[in-house]
Amino acid sequence: IICAAGSSYYGLDNGGKLAEEDDKSGDDFLAIVCQLWERELDKFRELGIRVVKLRAAIVLSPKGGALKKMKRPNWYLVFGGIFVALITFIAIFGPNFAPQDPMKENYALEVDGLIRTPPYRMFDVPGFILGTDRFGRDLFSRLLFAVRPTMIMVLSVAGVRLFLGVLLGMATGWLEGRKGRFLESLLSTTLSFPVLIAAIFGIYMVGIEKGLWAFIVGLGLTGWAETARVVSEQTRTIKNQTFVEAARALGASDNRVLYIHVLRQIMSMLWMLLAFEISSTLLVSAELGFLGYYIGGGVWIE
Repeated sequence: IICAAGSSYYGLDNGGKLAEEDDKSGDDFLAIVCQLWERELDKFRELGIRVVKLRAAIVLSPKGGALKKMKRPNWYLVFGGIFVALITFIAIFGPNFAPQDPMKENYALEVDGLIRTPPYRMFDVPGFILGTDRFGRDLFSRLLFAVRPTMIMVLSVAGVRLFLGVLLGMATGWLEGRKGRFLESLLSTTLSFPVLIAAIFGIYMVGIEKGLWAFIVGLGLTGWAETARVVSEQTRTIKNQTFVEAARALGASDNRVLYIHVLRQIMSMLWMLLAFEISSTLLVSAELGFLGYYIGGGVWIE
């Protein structure tokens, strides 16, 4: 029996069923429940068994009543969800809140009664919250307009890298012989090649004026390799399982085993791998932006 505090507390009422108490009387009620099992906990302690407080507590009715669970909220998940929702909101509606034209250049503005040239610092000029760049363009408006194409690019590249990584990773982990050795060598070679250099090469090969397609090719050229490595190792583990041997003994083809058994086993990893690909794509795109490679970067202002 585990006693833990939560938004609600559960115990046994006179009828032997689970009773729920609100927060007002929760402290007293919890104390009574804990006292009922104090002797049992002491027996565990005498035996050298450590009694710990868990994040979630399960209380059962002795007459087979319904199962109740008290669980504290996962604050990391809550804050992460709020942050993702905020980014999504800005990506969809951000341009509607832009106070200035993000492409308008302002080469002379009044600051403290004097006419000054850009760049302007934060809050120096009314209407320019984050200041301007060296061409006098409002940074806050440019930020609101930039989130949408950036997220479209990142999600597109992450989807391509995830698809290639899962497909080639399953093939590498499943195939044997010359094909398996070739894919393993290809995977090792791709992992050894710097992603940033491959991205620059791919963007130049397609042409930066192509916009999104250039970045999909450049960032997806070698970025799939890390996902493929994880998937290939998982595929090798699943391939030796008993249910896979049973399916093959019943006459299932390799394609059917891969689709029905292997792919379903690694489906639980896809959300984790997608989050990894999104973060990796954002990091590389930031490095490219620092070097002057970005969507629409084929046009320079002089």
